[in-house]
This record gives sequence, structure tokens and C-alpha cells, in this order.
Amino acid sequence: STDFGETLYSDGPSVDELVAQADCVVRGRVLSTRCEWRAAEKSRYIVTVVVVRVDELVVGSAGKTLELEFLGGKIGGRTIHVTGQPEFRTGDEDVLFIQGNGRQVCPLAGMMYGRYLVAEDGGGNRLVARSNGIPLTAIAEVAVPMTEVHPASTIQSHKQDHGMRVGDFCAAIRGSARRQG
Repeated sequence: STDFGETLYSDGPSVDELVAQADCVVRGRVLSTRCEWRAAEKSRYIVTVVVVRVDELVVGSAGKTLELEFLGGKIGGRTIHVTGQPEFRTGDEDVLFIQGNGRQVCPLAGMMYGRYLVAEDGGGNRLVARSNGIPLTAIAEVAVPMTEVHPASTIQSHKQDHGMRVGDFCAAIRGSARRQG
């Protein structure tokens, strides 16, 4: 087992910083994940390929599906773990700030700060949570340092109308992109 990565930010990046770093921002659903070996000169390493159906292009340009390549994963008894990199499951719906896909360890701007989960709160609202499951209540919370998952704070346990709706989150991202030109 090999562990890569370190905390990139003492504070998280702001939404403006994420938008500036991202090649594109999409809202989509994870169709599948798979681990594969890759070769580099005299060594091999494992990558996880996450296939995402793009349901909404928020900023930039992207095809109808994306294959995002993350360093790490598990094949047989071999595991490579990258600290700070989110894990994906088939069926997840996310807003993703994509940067450098296939050219760096993690194809998300700010690693874990570049993924936002979308889920219903139980009251019919589609809300956004950080990659650790903690719901956003305001766009400024994007820059709050990431903490461990607190199961009691997940979207499903939040009361109706106490989180940021996915449409409002995407509108704030578009606003940031417009301000930056």
C-alpha cells in the first residue's frame, strides 16, 4: 500500500479560485468506476477511471461523458491511496470542478474541494454538500477547511430548506466565471 498526497490548503480555495483553476465545471452522474494499471518508464501504477455522464455544463466545455483519471485504487492485493482525493460510487451525482484530467494525480481543482455531492434532503430539495458529506448553506463555505465526515450532518439528516440548492450553487459558479471574464 502506498500513500500519496498532502493537504493543499490550510483554508480551502474560494469558489472564485476553483473556477479560475478549472478547465470546466459540470453537474453529472457517475456511470461507473474501474481500476487499471498504467506504465511509466520502469514502473507501474494504479489509476481509478470514473466515467461521468454530463447532465449540465456549468462552465467551459465538455462532451456528454467524461472519463476522469485519478491516481490510486485497488487491484488484487495492491492498493495506492491518495490522501485528500474523493472516492466515487456508481450513481453519485456531483458538481465537479475539472482540471488537468489525465495530466495530474487528481483531475479536480483543489482535490477534495473540487467535488460537491448532490442529494435530496428528504423534503424534495436537491442540495449540495462538500465531498465529506457536510451540506453547504452558503457559497462562502466552499473555502472552509475540510474536516472528517460527520454522519449526523449529511444532507439526508438536514432539515428542509436549510441547505444550498444545486441550482443556486451552479448560478454562483456561473456568476464567478462571468466576473472573471
